[in-house]
Amino acid sequence: MGTPVILYDQFGKPLLTGATPWGMVQMAVEPIRVYGNFEAVTNADEQTQTVVSCPSNQALYVTDIVLSANKTAGSTATVRFHDGTNSENIYVADTAESTVNVAIHPSGRTLGWRGAYIQLITDVAQQAATCTVWYVRVKGKYVLPYAKWNSMR
Repeated sequence: MGTPVILYDQFGKPLLTGATPWGMVQMAVEPIRVYGNFEAVTNADEQTQTVVSCPSNQALYVTDIVLSANKTAGSTATVRFHDGTNSENIYVADTAESTVNVAIHPSGRTLGWRGAYIQLITDVAQQAATCTVWYVRVKGKYVLPYAKWNSMR
C-alpha cells in the first residue's frame, strides 16, 4: 500500500480533504458543489426584483434557473443580467397564452460581467412569477467589464 499524499494550497491549507473511516482523503469536487448558493424571489404584480445581487468587483456564474409564471393576458416574465446601465436577457417567457414552468441548466459560458446582478421582471398587473437561481460569485481575472464581456459573446 502506498503512502497517502495530501495536496496543500499556497497557504499550507489542505485542498478539499474529507474524513472517511479509512482516514483523510483528497476529493475532486466541482467549485459549484462547494461554493454554490441559490436565491429566489416571487413577483405578484407588475414589478422588477433582484433575484441575486452582485458586488461591483465580482461576477455571477449561473448554473441553474427555474422559472414558474402564471398565465396572464398580454404578459411576459423575463430573467436578465443588469448592472444599472446595461441589460442582457437570459430568458423571456411568453405567459400570455399559457403557464410557464421551465428549468434551465446552461452548459455554456454563463458568467455575467462585473457587477451585473440578476433580475426577474413581470410586466402586467396581477401576474405571478417565481424565479430561483443557483450561482457562484467569481472574483479575479475572469471578472470583465461589460464592453469586454459583450465583445466575447
